[in-house]
Amino acid sequence: MSHEQKDHVVELNIQNSQDRALRLYLEPWGEELSIPPTVTYKVEARGPEGDFLQIEVVEGGVAVWGWPGSIVSIFHNEKVVAECRVPVPGTPTRIEVVRKRQDQ
Repeated sequence: MSHEQKDHVVELNIQNSQDRALRLYLEPWGEELSIPPTVTYKVEARGPEGDFLQIEVVEGGVAVWGWPGSIVSIFHNEKVVAECRVPVPGTPTRIEVVRKRQDQ
């Protein structure tokens, strides 16, 4: 019997209410988009339950951080403008890090 893990879906809108373009950084993928003035982008993230997106305000923009196992798509007017399809790698536990250091 196989056990399939349900995807957890998180959606949020990022609206640029400034009179200049705003940078949108998708991390940890290293993707960068420009949100023109008065435009709203929808961020849709999918991944394992139990975690969430993190939003960081940075100079000139906003960084959206995926959680381990998540993928992200960005939409404008229901059209995809960016996709990060490689799942975020998991964070090693402290035990894994200690073992790797001991093996060196």
